Amino acid sequence: MSSEQIIDEFPVDIFPGWIQNYINEHHDKSGWSKDVTAIGVLAALSAAAGSNKVFDWQFNQPTPAILWLCVVGSPGSNKTHPVEAALEPINEKDVELHQECMNALNAYNKHKNDKSEGNKERIPKPALSQILIRDTTSEALVKALQKNPSGILIWRDELAGWFNDMNRYSNGGDEQFYLQLFNGNTITVNRKGEDIPTRVDKPVASLIGTIQPGVLKQLTKYKNLIDSGTLDRFLFAFSDTKMQSFTMEVMKEDTVLEYKHNIKRILAVRSKPITYILTRDAKTELINFSEYLMRRYELTVMDYEKAIYAKLMTYTHRIPQLLQLAHDFGQTENNTVEINKSIIEKMCRLLRFFEYNAFRARRLIFSEGKLGQLDRRQEKFYKALPSDSFKFSEAMSIAS
Repeated sequence: MSSEQIIDEFPVDIFPGWIQNYINEHHDKSGWSKDVTAIGVLAALSAAAGSNKVFDWQFNQPTPAILWLCVVGSPGSNKTHPVEAALEPINEKDVELHQECMNALNAYNKHKNDKSEGNKERIPKPALSQILIRDTTSEALVKALQKNPSGILIWRDELAGWFNDMNRYSNGGDEQFYLQLFNGNTITVNRKGEDIPTRVDKPVASLIGTIQPGVLKQLTKYKNLIDSGTLDRFLFAFSDTKMQSFTMEVMKEDTVLEYKHNIKRILAVRSKPITYILTRDAKTELINFSEYLMRRYELTVMDYEKAIYAKLMTYTHRIPQLLQLAHDFGQTENNTVEINKSIIEKMCRLLRFFEYNAFRARRLIFSEGKLGQLDRRQEKFYKALPSDSFKFSEAMSIAS
């Protein structure tokens, strides 16, 4: 693949067959956008990987797969259901963890209330472990991170509320909190009345959410989100599908069961530390792609364009381990796993897709007219039209 090739559709073939089947089946039977379903799968892989699956390039700085993902779609475009479905095995794991905690809590209370002479041993009160967290405050999130050092995934169905939270206070406390979280930096919270601050070292929290195009466009009023690069940290996907009518088509149950089974295989080894390194050929491939990003960075004029390429560079250290996990499920006896050139080639194609969508999101946010609101199919048609004048028949020929 040429590094200059535009990739405007999610390259589903970067995934192994079990994920390709899942994405294609939902598209064929439910009409779901492949881009959106694939984004949901990436979120599920990130949640399953947690904090113990890290990529280490050459600076001895192991990097977990922290992702910020945003699905943009109009009402009725099926932007929520594909994500919910992809996260279902994570949700099912949380149900198990909740039941285990309730059982342990019942045993704890029974022990605590046992006043017999032989029951002197004190046992710690069980804490709830969870992976998937929905709408939450930053303060509650800190507590969740303390209890879940293996990492969490934040799922905000409507990111509009999350963006509003970033601007709720004049000091921008929430925004700085989340920027630190994106970088995996230690979080320290000083609460009134507490002598010792709350501290979370190396927190791992990915984020996925949805937003409507009109709401995304309104973010121009939040200048701090633009200037701080908060928006540029998101990897965007667009749901260009329209509202679907009911059909007689039925999903293949085996396809869904295989997807859930394999995500749970990765979850089963979530606590196992694995460091991912590169073969020599893979390093060469990553260096070549980083040089492409640097060229684009140097050629751009606007700061927001430079921010896009800077953040894409960050993601080159966060995605390889997820693609490798999708292929081997973390089923290895070793704590160090080599990633080959093929995986890095796939990652490069994926980041080219996110590059395209980053600029599409920017056009939408800052467009004055209707051009920035075109979906991918409409944009292709518009660009293919002659620049001066054309006949209706010519336009119909291009459209067909």
